[in-house]
Amino acid sequence: MTETNKSLKDIEKEDLKGQSLQGPSTAKEVYRYLQANNLLDRFPLFRDAHLICEHKIKPQVFIDNLGAHPEFEQKTQKRL
Repeated sequence: MTETNKSLKDIEKEDLKGQSLQGPSTAKEVYRYLQANNLLDRFPLFRDAHLICEHKIKPQVFIDNLGAHPEFEQKTQKRL
C-alpha cells in the first residue's frame, strides 16, 4: 500500500483475489470506539494505524509515534 499507492480496495481485488483484509476494518472499529470515548490521544498507535489505512497520515508518523510511546520509552530507559 505505501510502496505502490494502491488503495485497500485495489489490493483486495488484485493481490488477494477478492478476499477482504481484516486489519483495516478492525482498525476502523477501534478508532471509532476510541474517538467516541475521547481516548485517541491515549492510544496513538491504534489511531495512527487507522489513519494510515485512510491515507490521512504517512506511515512514518506511526514509526515516529512508536518511538515516543510511553511503554516503549520505559523499556528503553530500563536497558540504559
